[in-house]
Amino acid sequence: VVVLLKVLFAVMDALNDIPLLYPTLEIVGISYSIWFVNRYLLKVSTRQELGEEISSIKQQFLGE
Repeated sequence: VVVLLKVLFAVMDALNDIPLLYPTLEIVGISYSIWFVNRYLLKVSTRQELGEEISSIKQQFLGE
């Protein structure tokens, strides 16, 4: 596990050294977060849809 984390951090460090990649990925993350909030969290019906989807995924993994 420790070796895996060291490799992961080394890869992330290498990616951060590439010019414009870090800000681009940051913009993508912020954009996705805005889309997710707009799509699932602003209306009651879509929050219920998200809750049902999460429950369905939990049932598939946990077998409840």
